[in-house]
Amino acid sequence: MLLVAGLTTPNPFSLGPGGRGFDPQRLGVLAITRHPVLWAAALWSGAHLFPNGSLRAVLLFGALCGFSLMGTRLFDRRRAQAMGVAAWTVLAAGTSNLPFAAPSSRRARLGGSGGLVLRAVLGIVVYALLLALHGPLIGVYPL
Repeated sequence: MLLVAGLTTPNPFSLGPGGRGFDPQRLGVLAITRHPVLWAAALWSGAHLFPNGSLRAVLLFGALCGFSLMGTRLFDRRRAQAMGVAAWTVLAAGTSNLPFAAPSSRRARLGGSGGLVLRAVLGIVVYALLLALHGPLIGVYPL
């Protein structure tokens, strides 16, 4: 869900479609985290790290997980420098790098925020397809 929402939401904080069309009043998935695609990659690679167990898998998934987690901080630092610290502080006020930190501290609301429900449903559909196709394509049935 983070991947689908992150790829389809205007995001001035990260790579992707960019900030064109970004509305700070309708954050969508950005109310959950500023970097949904990187967090999706970190969760995916972290979930694949231990079940695979081989050295190759640990190197691949560990590197991807580490890159994704470090990337969130790197993007924040670079965007703050590019925008200027004052502009960055105002723009990023209702968001957080850490998932669900902004809503739990009441800096952001999840309800009615930029098609989040539709994107979540689409994310569930994509997840179900990936789960169903994992065995035939990868050769391992996760369930």
